[in-house]
Amino acid sequence: TYNEGNIEAEANLMEEIRTVCKERRTQLGLSQEDLAYLITGKEGRHGYINRIENGVTKGLNVRSLSRLLKALRIEMKLTLEII
Repeated sequence: TYNEGNIEAEANLMEEIRTVCKERRTQLGLSQEDLAYLITGKEGRHGYINRIENGVTKGLNVRSLSRLLKALRIEMKLTLEII
């Protein structure tokens, strides 16, 4: 069953994504607007990045996460374990 441990793990993952996103965006010299454009190909979407970096977005789907990481030139390795 889905329990508090799962919720905590998701929250920790999102916190790490927020931190890495902001740090890497800054390292690359990108504004939120620049990064949003790289991900969406559309102007005026900086609010999307702002919501991720400030914890308003509670989760990302796999496609959105993949696009975000690609734009930031980050590779994510995932390990799955059967418990």
